[in-house]
Amino acid sequence: MIRILFVDDESHVLDGIRRMLFGLRLQWETGFAVGAEAALQQLEGRPFDVVVSDMKMPGMSGIELLSLVKDRSPETIRIVLSGHTESSMLMQAFGVAQQYLAKPCDPRALQQAIERGLMLRERLVSSDIRRALGGISAVPPLPAVYQKLLAYLRQPNAMIKRIGEIVAEDMALTASVLKIVNSAYFGLPKPIASIERAVSYLGLDALMTLVLEHGLLDKQFSAAEISVNHRDLRHHSLATAGIARAIAAMNRETREVRDEAFLAGILHDIGELVLAMIRPAEMVMIDKLLSATQLSQTAVEREILQVTHAEVGAYLLGVWGFSNLITEAVLLHHTPLDEGDSRWGLPGIVHVASAIARQPQISRLEDPMLDIDVEYLHAAEVSAYWPQWHEIGLRMGQPEVSP
Repeated sequence: MIRILFVDDESHVLDGIRRMLFGLRLQWETGFAVGAEAALQQLEGRPFDVVVSDMKMPGMSGIELLSLVKDRSPETIRIVLSGHTESSMLMQAFGVAQQYLAKPCDPRALQQAIERGLMLRERLVSSDIRRALGGISAVPPLPAVYQKLLAYLRQPNAMIKRIGEIVAEDMALTASVLKIVNSAYFGLPKPIASIERAVSYLGLDALMTLVLEHGLLDKQFSAAEISVNHRDLRHHSLATAGIARAIAAMNRETREVRDEAFLAGILHDIGELVLAMIRPAEMVMIDKLLSATQLSQTAVEREILQVTHAEVGAYLLGVWGFSNLITEAVLLHHTPLDEGDSRWGLPGIVHVASAIARQPQISRLEDPMLDIDVEYLHAAEVSAYWPQWHEIGLRMGQPEVSP
């Protein structure tokens, strides 16, 4: 049974949560602690799957408590549930918490946040990988892009559109900005996928604070030390994003769907970057095996790591509060039929766009080097569009960098 600990310094708030979750009593084993010290006593026993804590409490703050949880039990999912709205405290919270929910909280939103993270965590069969991922609060951006963003933010006439373009050049920057903007702090009625709109909501001052002081850089890791070719990964994500957006536009999708296609394309391989952070030697081994064999990337990753980069990326984005649409597209971008759904949608768009971006010279759909699930395209009744999609990839070359 799922074990969840709720922490607040006001007992009536905990009583309200207990009443709110009464209908889930057969699915969740819940604990309630008045204050951080009481929470630590409960945590000394059997570990909890999830800790949900207020931020501002007397004595030890929720941020300090979740920091201890992160160190002692990194597999535990950490969620802030708070009514405090100071932006500086929010930035600190995202260094230790994986999600921020606002009081009063819709019980359905709380249930979804918890169950989505746990569902994606179940796919990570390696407990070592789960622990390593639990210790990650941010993914380091490419230093050149980070410095470009920092220099531009310092200009007196910095424009939101250009900032969005720079952020979109790097999957780590994109993930950090969207993670914060789509948190409950901003109270948006639904998650946004437009990078330019996300930058606009965040604001220049908050973005500068984020860049200089919080969140965007995980001090455990340096992009320069990561084993994968960060620049190649960046170029591939940009190409995939541009082609995915063009495919969505060709299908006459709405602006929202085109934005989601672009965002999913930017983020689809973030799991590769994360695995290179936490398992650099194994990722070097995987690259060598891929070069020497005809095995698929997912097969090699599962053989060596027991997980795939798609599962890792989807898990992190899921616990960071990204929408189900985005996390599903990341999870299924190599294997769109894994969930048994053959309908054409965002996972299929990213699957095709990534294959074209990686092998733009291959024009025959059935070529095994293309690594496209032809069965899926036939089942979704879209394989006839392949010549047009391939032409999009050839025409775009290196897609423009825009949010």
